[in-house]
Amino acid sequence: MFSGCDEIQDLSDKVFKPSARTIYARDFRDDDSIYQTWEYAFTKARQSKLQLSDPVSMAAKVESLSNSAYGYRMSLQQGEQLVVEISSETDHQFFIDFFQIIDDRVQEDNSFSAKTGQRIFTIDIQETGTFQIVIQPEISFQEQFSFRVYTQPTYSFPVAGISNSAIKSFWGASRDGGRRSHEGVDVFADRGTPVISSTSGFVGRTGNYGLGGKQVWIKDGLFGHSLYYAHLDSIIANRMDRVQPGDTLGLVGNTGNARTTPPHLHFGIYTNKGAVNPYPFIKERDIPEYYIQSFFTKGQTTSSVNLREEATTDSEILQQLQGETELQILASNGNWFQVITENQLEGFVYASLISTN
Repeated sequence: MFSGCDEIQDLSDKVFKPSARTIYARDFRDDDSIYQTWEYAFTKARQSKLQLSDPVSMAAKVESLSNSAYGYRMSLQQGEQLVVEISSETDHQFFIDFFQIIDDRVQEDNSFSAKTGQRIFTIDIQETGTFQIVIQPEISFQEQFSFRVYTQPTYSFPVAGISNSAIKSFWGASRDGGRRSHEGVDVFADRGTPVISSTSGFVGRTGNYGLGGKQVWIKDGLFGHSLYYAHLDSIIANRMDRVQPGDTLGLVGNTGNARTTPPHLHFGIYTNKGAVNPYPFIKERDIPEYYIQSFFTKGQTTSSVNLREEATTDSEILQQLQGETELQILASNGNWFQVITENQLEGFVYASLISTN
């Protein structure tokens, strides 16, 4: 009988794909007070309005089950790949859950999570918006761990040997005296520099016509986007060629309406809804190191301080805390502490304004 139930459960999981947290929670009773406290911490973190900016690296320490989950909101752009990674000296299980936010509400039916046993979560952002990230270790964990959250491009850079600083004209810039706007980015490079495929796919068309002059169109086999490479000096790829990232499509030039400008590649991305900003798709970004420094988990304010929504001096002030306010320190990045007050108000305080013991 039990074997049959397990098989039914396995089949159900393959169809409905429950999160790692949901699978883990099956080992606990709903009336278990310890489990209820752990579950409450997750619910609270899922509703948290604390903000993160890209990139961030923090050390966190769990001393209270009621504060064992870490929740943050993050603004992300179409074309970015979000990465959340966890580092711990123990083999405890961690859960990473990701939700979309619409009209300031967390969309529980539009969620994703890291697979069971994995300490890394990645997702390609398909729509610009605000999202909720929740990190929580399993119930028995009461130690320090580190996490880092950052973004990477979903496509590789389209010109060989150069990077972001070569882009001199961006999406939306005025064209033709304001009669139209720039539907792409211009990447300046020496004439003859290889223009390379940013993704796997096939060459939809090539030619020499219109404003773009010599051009190549790549159809992305993964998302179905059309990638547009224009003003080429020469075309190397052929129509219907299968290409991989790094394959040479042509050479940088200034054909078409770019003949009076220095050589550059006009790079654009088109979806079934029209042109989109290609910069987030190709912008190369640094990966932060893990912040692993230990810290005290109790402290008090040395003077009147601002409790902020984000670890920046220009973020929203949630409350002004008086001097000698007792705080529990939940996490740190060296310059800022993430804290919670006795009345359960959570936020960020500049580290130098906290006396620890």
